[in-house]
Amino acid sequence: MNQQLELENKVVLAAVQALFGAVTPSMAAITVQVDGEREEAVLHVALKHADATIGSLLEEIADDVNQYSEDAVAVTVRTWVGDDWTTDWPGLDFRKLYAELRR
Repeated sequence: MNQQLELENKVVLAAVQALFGAVTPSMAAITVQVDGEREEAVLHVALKHADATIGSLLEEIADDVNQYSEDAVAVTVRTWVGDDWTTDWPGLDFRKLYAELRR
Protein backbone atom coordinates (compact mmCIF):
# COMPACT_ATOMS: atom_id res chain seq x y z
CA MET A 1 0.00 0.00 0.00
CA ASN A 2 1.37 3.46 -0.81
CA GLN A 3 2.16 6.01 1.90
CA GLN A 4 -0.58 8.47 0.87
CA LEU A 5 -3.26 5.79 1.16
CA GLU A 6 -1.89 4.58 4.50
CA LEU A 7 -1.97 8.13 5.85
CA GLU A 8 -5.50 8.70 4.52
CA ASN A 9 -6.69 5.48 6.16
CA LYS A 10 -5.09 6.46 9.47
CA VAL A 11 -6.74 9.90 9.37
CA VAL A 12 -10.13 8.47 8.31
CA LEU A 13 -10.06 6.02 11.22
CA ALA A 14 -9.09 8.80 13.63
CA ALA A 15 -11.86 11.05 12.28
CA VAL A 16 -14.50 8.35 12.59
CA GLN A 17 -13.44 7.77 16.20
CA ALA A 18 -13.59 11.52 16.87
CA LEU A 19 -17.07 11.79 15.37
CA PHE A 20 -18.70 9.13 17.57
CA GLY A 21 -21.47 10.96 19.38
CA ALA A 22 -20.45 14.33 17.94
CA VAL A 23 -22.69 14.53 14.86
CA THR A 24 -25.39 17.14 15.37
CA PRO A 25 -28.73 17.62 13.58
CA SER A 26 -27.30 20.63 11.74
CA MET A 27 -24.64 18.48 10.03
CA ALA A 28 -25.56 17.13 6.61
CA ALA A 29 -22.26 15.53 5.57
CA ILE A 30 -18.59 15.32 6.53
CA THR A 31 -15.59 14.42 4.39
CA VAL A 32 -11.84 14.48 4.91
CA GLN A 33 -9.17 15.63 2.46
CA VAL A 34 -5.64 14.44 3.24
CA ASP A 35 -2.48 15.92 1.73
CA GLY A 36 0.37 13.58 2.61
CA GLU A 37 3.10 15.79 1.18
CA ARG A 38 2.09 18.74 3.37
CA GLU A 39 1.02 16.52 6.27
CA GLU A 40 -2.32 18.33 6.40
CA ALA A 41 -5.94 17.24 6.54
CA VAL A 42 -9.11 19.24 6.08
CA LEU A 43 -12.43 18.17 7.56
CA HIS A 44 -15.12 19.49 5.24
CA VAL A 45 -18.43 19.87 7.08
CA ALA A 46 -21.68 20.59 5.24
CA LEU A 47 -24.25 22.24 7.49
CA LYS A 48 -27.97 22.48 6.79
CA HIS A 49 -28.16 25.76 8.68
CA ALA A 50 -25.84 28.05 10.60
CA ASP A 51 -25.25 26.85 14.13
CA ALA A 52 -23.78 29.19 16.74
CA THR A 53 -22.37 26.34 18.83
CA ILE A 54 -20.83 24.26 16.06
CA GLY A 55 -17.46 26.06 15.95
CA SER A 56 -16.22 24.88 19.33
CA LEU A 57 -17.48 21.34 18.68
CA LEU A 58 -15.61 21.19 15.36
CA GLU A 59 -12.42 22.46 17.00
CA GLU A 60 -12.76 19.69 19.57
CA ILE A 61 -13.27 17.11 16.81
CA ALA A 62 -10.17 18.39 14.95
CA ASP A 63 -8.13 18.12 18.17
CA ASP A 64 -9.39 14.57 18.68
CA VAL A 65 -8.43 13.63 15.10
CA ASN A 66 -4.93 14.94 15.82
CA GLN A 67 -4.74 12.93 19.01
CA TYR A 68 -6.16 9.69 17.57
CA SER A 69 -3.88 9.90 14.52
CA GLU A 70 -0.85 10.53 16.76
CA ASP A 71 -0.43 13.99 15.18
CA ALA A 72 0.16 12.46 11.75
CA VAL A 73 -1.33 15.57 10.13
CA ALA A 74 -2.37 19.11 11.04
CA VAL A 75 -6.17 19.18 10.92
CA THR A 76 -8.26 22.17 9.92
CA VAL A 77 -12.01 22.47 9.46
CA ARG A 78 -13.95 24.11 6.63
CA THR A 79 -17.67 24.56 7.03
CA TRP A 80 -20.22 25.16 4.32
CA VAL A 81 -23.89 26.05 4.77
CA GLY A 82 -26.39 25.24 2.06
CA ASP A 83 -29.53 23.47 0.98
CA ASP A 84 -28.08 20.72 -1.23
CA TRP A 85 -24.72 19.34 -0.21
CA THR A 86 -25.00 16.60 -2.87
CA THR A 87 -24.36 19.08 -5.70
CA ASP A 88 -23.07 22.40 -4.38
CA TRP A 89 -20.69 21.48 -1.57
CA PRO A 90 -16.92 21.87 -2.20
CA GLY A 91 -16.19 18.88 0.09
CA LEU A 92 -18.17 16.44 -2.03
CA ASP A 93 -15.26 14.69 -3.77
CA PHE A 94 -13.24 13.70 -0.70
CA ARG A 95 -13.35 10.65 1.61
CA LYS A 96 -16.83 10.52 3.11
CA LEU A 97 -17.13 10.08 6.86
CA TYR A 98 -20.80 10.92 7.35
CA ALA A 99 -23.81 11.65 5.15
CA GLU A 100 -27.36 12.16 6.31
CA LEU A 101 -29.98 9.80 4.98
CA ARG A 102 -32.34 11.35 2.49
CA ARG A 103 -35.86 10.04 2.06
